[in-house]
Amino acid sequence: MTPHEFIRKWKDHALTERAAAQEHFIDLCHLFGHPTPAEADPTGKEFTFEKGAAIVGGGDGWADVWKKGYFAWEYKKRKRNLDDAMAQLTRYAASLESPPLLVACDTIRFQIKTTWTNLETKKYEFELEELADPEKFKLLRAVFHDPDALKPVRTRAKLTSDAADKFQAVSDALQSRHPDREAVAHFVNQLVFCFFADSVKLLPEGLLKKLLLTCERRPAKSKDYFDKLFEQMEKGGELDLTEIAWFNGGLFDGSRALPLAHVDIQNLIDATSLDWSLIDPTIFGTLFERFLDPDKRAQIGAHYTDPEKIMLIVEPVVLRPLRREWADVRGEIERVMAPAREAGLAGREGARNQGKKIAAARAKAEKLRDDFIERLTKLRILDPACGSGNFLYLALQGVKDLEYAAINDCETLGLDRPTTRVGPEILHGIEINPFAAELARTTIWIGDIQWAIKNAIFTRPQPFLKKLDSIEQRDAVLTADGKEAAWPEADFIVGNPPFLGGKLLRRGLGDGYVDRLFAAYDGRMPAEADLVCYWFAKAWAMVCSGRAKSAGLVATNSIRGGANRRVLEPIAEAGAIFEAWSDEPWTVEGAAVRVSIVCFARPHTEENAQRPSRSTRAGGAASQPSPHAEERLKGASRSTRADHATSSFETPASQAPQEEVACRLDGVVAVRINADLTAGLKLIEAKSQIENQAVCFEGYKKYGPFDIPGNIARAWLMEPLNANGRPNSDVLKPWLNALDVMRTNSDTWVVDFSGLSEQEAAFYQEPFKHAKGYVHPVRINDRAKRTRERWWLFERDRPTFRNKLCNLRRFIATPVVAKHRAFVWLDSRCLIANLLDAIARDDDTTFGILHSRFHEAWSLRLCTWLGVGNDPRYTPTTTFETFPFPEGLTPNIPAADYAHDPRAQRIAEAARALDEARRNWLNPPDLVEIVPEVVPGYPDRILPKDAQAAVKLKERTLTNLYNQRPQWLVNAHDKLDRAVAAAYGWPEDISTEDALAKLLELNLKRAAEG
Repeated sequence: MTPHEFIRKWKDHALTERAAAQEHFIDLCHLFGHPTPAEADPTGKEFTFEKGAAIVGGGDGWADVWKKGYFAWEYKKRKRNLDDAMAQLTRYAASLESPPLLVACDTIRFQIKTTWTNLETKKYEFELEELADPEKFKLLRAVFHDPDALKPVRTRAKLTSDAADKFQAVSDALQSRHPDREAVAHFVNQLVFCFFADSVKLLPEGLLKKLLLTCERRPAKSKDYFDKLFEQMEKGGELDLTEIAWFNGGLFDGSRALPLAHVDIQNLIDATSLDWSLIDPTIFGTLFERFLDPDKRAQIGAHYTDPEKIMLIVEPVVLRPLRREWADVRGEIERVMAPAREAGLAGREGARNQGKKIAAARAKAEKLRDDFIERLTKLRILDPACGSGNFLYLALQGVKDLEYAAINDCETLGLDRPTTRVGPEILHGIEINPFAAELARTTIWIGDIQWAIKNAIFTRPQPFLKKLDSIEQRDAVLTADGKEAAWPEADFIVGNPPFLGGKLLRRGLGDGYVDRLFAAYDGRMPAEADLVCYWFAKAWAMVCSGRAKSAGLVATNSIRGGANRRVLEPIAEAGAIFEAWSDEPWTVEGAAVRVSIVCFARPHTEENAQRPSRSTRAGGAASQPSPHAEERLKGASRSTRADHATSSFETPASQAPQEEVACRLDGVVAVRINADLTAGLKLIEAKSQIENQAVCFEGYKKYGPFDIPGNIARAWLMEPLNANGRPNSDVLKPWLNALDVMRTNSDTWVVDFSGLSEQEAAFYQEPFKHAKGYVHPVRINDRAKRTRERWWLFERDRPTFRNKLCNLRRFIATPVVAKHRAFVWLDSRCLIANLLDAIARDDDTTFGILHSRFHEAWSLRLCTWLGVGNDPRYTPTTTFETFPFPEGLTPNIPAADYAHDPRAQRIAEAARALDEARRNWLNPPDLVEIVPEVVPGYPDRILPKDAQAAVKLKERTLTNLYNQRPQWLVNAHDKLDRAVAAAYGWPEDISTEDALAKLLELNLKRAAEG
């Protein structure tokens, strides 16, 4: 069939809608060379007429034609309103598996709408005769063969960003003229909502642009014009003989406009060209908050946390239990409606005979449905750090989707369709930032209206905006009078509380606030805990007291270790963590960070009871860490847990679960999730070992520019003796940091006046002159008295470590934070920065044990993780002091005492071979030369032989070596691992997980023995 033949056949037909629809569609299939539904899919599972027609008691179905993943198609009688057909398709789109294209047709007119998620919506309309146009023909052909050809290019995120850009100039100008920032923010919010209302036709069409054009002619009267509009929007009325609907909701409650300059008005006129109906609330609020609040101005243009990340909390905490609840109710409705279904199958006579029974069943089923929907309307979802409302917005969307799905499900079972009832009133938020709190309300209002429009059920309620006093602008953890803040009772608690490290509390919040915070929580929270922990503690207290059913919060991944982990310990001990993500990328305040996501519910609640037990899951795999976690051996550092039996964090024994239930960690089933957000082996129970005390130390913390380049140091070393008769070599030392160890030596030196008074230090003329000129200005204004008064000395001098080095020619060092856990030998005459840890041992046996895969795995499970790269952090207390060395080879035993132990000799031999091979690779003899330092008493220098060698040596770093892992390196480590395994008495090919279990057993045994 040709386009002209198709047009000629259908141009003047007089068939009814029902008579014409299927033949018209079959002709379209022939026109576009596409199989008919019966030809392509005899089963009707993916391409069929009358999709959704299996409604109890009959019905016309949800779509006249449906092709999975392509389109839903609805026919109407000729010359009828195609928007009605499109609205019907839109209402049932979710039940039709959300096809990307919706098509409404009356045989002579076509309307196509795109519905891809997070892309702008496109609408195409044309008439029958236009199919002769190749472009229109191609357009409709794509519906059948290639929907992606109609896929819009612009994302909603780009549209939202463009909208924000248009308003930023207006906001900046207003803020420059008006000192009241909150008044500016409120006015900008009012304008934003007006633009949205204009795009979705809640305001009379063209009114806003007309008002702006009038303002352009009379800028001095702009405030009066907008005041009149806002006054009518507050209560409903008319403006210049044009009816204005009632909006209210608090946005237009008494607060009026601010004067606009001519350039502001021009920018607003430009903004009317955008389709504000498509702005994406998931980034809208955050973006606007950043340009409304000058404190966050630098964050504009950053990436934003995507909805998929937020749904890692909203889905398991809010939606999953509600879906389970609906599944139960739906099953009961199906049981109740079974007689009606049977009567329907028996035909009209059967239905007539069973009339009373069917009516009673329908009434009972409707009550079950209505009770469930009533339950949804009474939900309380709390975000106690709601920001600009993204969590609350997505939670509301999810609950409304569930309500709508329930209504659709019940319609297929023969029940009438009630109106939707779930609205923003189920949401509660707490937010300290007035800009964010204001925007949260606007985000939720816009999202609620968008949802109704998207599903073609917007009924223009009066008022359009429901009050959102439940979004409170206040501090969530501390009241104005210094008491612990209360949270409203809630079913679900979700959110992304503020991330502020424990060491930064005073700098970020001020001494007064922090003192009041500590007093209000009265020792229930470690002083060094991050601020986010207070939200976890309060949420857990709400869950334990029954004032909340479950909670899901985001924290930096440091919550898995140290003092922060204390807040998770009672939650984990109660078996209350049912879903967690140990390490996820996230964007906070415009910066990329790594976070942990923790979801927990009241122990032994119905939610927990409904989680499948171990027996319903797949075998022993449930007790193993996820492959994701196993691959990186992620964990958190151990902290000595103080006795806090009276703490509000503790779980009453009566609430402890009676049996283990399955949960999910990093998307993989696990029996139980530990406080360090691992599954299986609880290495966090490991104790500090007496044998390991006072062996591992942090490097020196200078605090001030004591460091100098090597050429200056050597010049000073060559100076004559000072007035005290001593050389500068007394106070000049090579200085190494983590980059010097893992990459290329920077040839940095340091001025070290350790053990000297200021008067004694002054004798070293050039070094002291440097310290006085560069260090003193930095230190003299510091808050700490000790720092000011001892300005010429390092902030942390590590005297115990210095004493240990007196009898050692070398020591072992490892970077505190590094992608690869590598240990190296350093000359004891060098000083190391605080981002290096030092082990005060000089024997190859200790070096070999530390470089075994067993110690590496132990350290990775007990460390914390830092930075966007999520690198492991090695610490003297948590990763070294807890590690149980082989019996008889512990760090408290002098190396000479086990020098003849065959185990020690085998390890030492393998360690020396590894170290020698690495040094040969790092500094090949043909590329370097060994040069004595300019004066005696220092380690020799390793220098490139020429410029070409220098270029090659820059690539020879430990980081690159372990990135490449050549086979010789793998072999050397394997030989070392086997020697260490034998020293423990284990099989030499023991698995890492089995070795960790044995190490934990050994650790706890030694700790118990004292």
